[in-house]
Amino acid sequence: MGMTTACRFQQSQKQTKYSPIRPGVAGFSLIEMLVVMTIIGLVSAMVLPSLSLPSRPPVPPLVAYMQNQQNLAGKNGSTQMIYWSAPKIIAEPGGEIFEFSPDTVLKIERPEKTGYLGKQLLTIFYADGTAIASDFSVMQKRSGYADTMLYRITVNPFHGAISYTYP
Repeated sequence: MGMTTACRFQQSQKQTKYSPIRPGVAGFSLIEMLVVMTIIGLVSAMVLPSLSLPSRPPVPPLVAYMQNQQNLAGKNGSTQMIYWSAPKIIAEPGGEIFEFSPDTVLKIERPEKTGYLGKQLLTIFYADGTAIASDFSVMQKRSGYADTMLYRITVNPFHGAISYTYP
């Protein structure tokens, strides 16, 4: 009988897993689990932002210029007219100028072509937040190649929202 009891004791010793750090205690303590979870959390917080999708590119300078003119119209209670006179965009009243590089052109779809003092009307922002519908693309000329669209700007006439899209 002594032999079987010793065998059973040895078998039970083999089946139970003990921590090598603390002999006689099975499993992990709560502190050990929290330390491991904290380390995993810190590493994932450092790695995950680099794995995420790239954010939207910054607002094009022309869109920022137009938003500024729209804000001026609402703030001053005036009407801001935006004209294209290559290679510049001019706001009236005020005469603020946004200048493009010489190889940049606009492909204007709306509004219709005007010839007011050699300038093409792009849009008008009113004090009540509305605007004249506008739709145009900013293109870059390249010699020997087709023009490349940089971005497209659309002004909603009902609430004056300026939206832009990249190709």
